[in-house]
Amino acid sequence: GKSLETGDVSAMTANLRGQSTVSGSLTQGRATLTSISYDLAAAAAWARARNDDAALPAGLLNGGALILTAGSLALPAGDYYLTGLSLSGQARLDVSGRVNLFLHGPLSVLGGAELNATGEADDLWIIADAGDASLSGNSRSAFNLYAPFSNVSVAGGGEFAGRILARTASLSGKALQPSTASL
Repeated sequence: GKSLETGDVSAMTANLRGQSTVSGSLTQGRATLTSISYDLAAAAAWARARNDDAALPAGLLNGGALILTAGSLALPAGDYYLTGLSLSGQARLDVSGRVNLFLHGPLSVLGGAELNATGEADDLWIIADAGDASLSGNSRSAFNLYAPFSNVSVAGGGEFAGRILARTASLSGKALQPSTASL
């Protein structure tokens, strides 16, 4: 692969395969958060009890997971709780205003899908306490991800703008991270 990370990478393990490079600093092998980190259990409880999930089309939800395989959806500003987020097959999910998404499950953006691709990364914050994340197959995404227990992979032509805090971060196969703000 020949992926490029424009910015800094901080992870317990960062896997750079092939000709993958990081233009900023690369920090590995030590805790990247202080011992007073974000309380994921409290965040999950808050998001389950107080969310704007009623704004989501019921036909796109499967057991609390939002699954979009085609077409587009504009997510209004608010706070959401999902058990998974899957975008594929040229699907497009945009946000209008600040969206906070608590994710208790996997995140998958692949097959040319777009997640907030025309927006600013700071408009979409994803907090995950479970599940891994994969951005691949010429997908385009702009968001910030706090997922300290997750493995995150940007691969196969996946483009990503934003920040990732994860257990592991892997860049491969022409993955591109042009900016921390937008694509």
